[in-house]
Amino acid sequence: PPPEEQTQAPFFEAQFSKTIVPENGVLASLEQVLGEDLPAGLTLLAFQNTDAFFQELGIQPPEELSRLFGEAAVFAYSDATKTKKRIGLVIQLDNADLAQELLRSWEPQMEQSFALFMSAQGQKDKAYVSFFRTATHEGTPIRFQTFSLGDLGLCYALVDNKYLVFAGSLESIKAAIDNLTK
Repeated sequence: PPPEEQTQAPFFEAQFSKTIVPENGVLASLEQVLGEDLPAGLTLLAFQNTDAFFQELGIQPPEELSRLFGEAAVFAYSDATKTKKRIGLVIQLDNADLAQELLRSWEPQMEQSFALFMSAQGQKDKAYVSFFRTATHEGTPIRFQTFSLGDLGLCYALVDNKYLVFAGSLESIKAAIDNLTK
């Protein structure tokens, strides 16, 4: 099918977009999107209600952290070969310094909290490693927990002290960081 017209969230642009109406739930919708032939790069997934996205996937950030959240955007990422497809979230933040501290304290529970988010992307077992490590992309620190050797992991980054990004792989979070910093 031809690419859909260019759309943007107020703070997150993507070359492609797809409107998601989760008739069978958010998880089923994500699995369906990842089974489709997505264009290489970022695709904005326009959910009607991003709060429902968090609730249905069981993502429960600490209350103090969730109070810092502003608008959110959901995206899909497909690599150049279109064989690796991942999901991510970009959330506007009020206080990045406090968010950093709260995220670090949430890390021991993140694998469990993001279990459905990761299962939509093919994660079936426990994480490959039980701890988070740090990488850097274009000066932005990325915290990540490796789930498999096939670039599947729980990754997060604070970008420009304004955005919190979660993604299912290092490659996809790097694409989102590039998008937000261009």
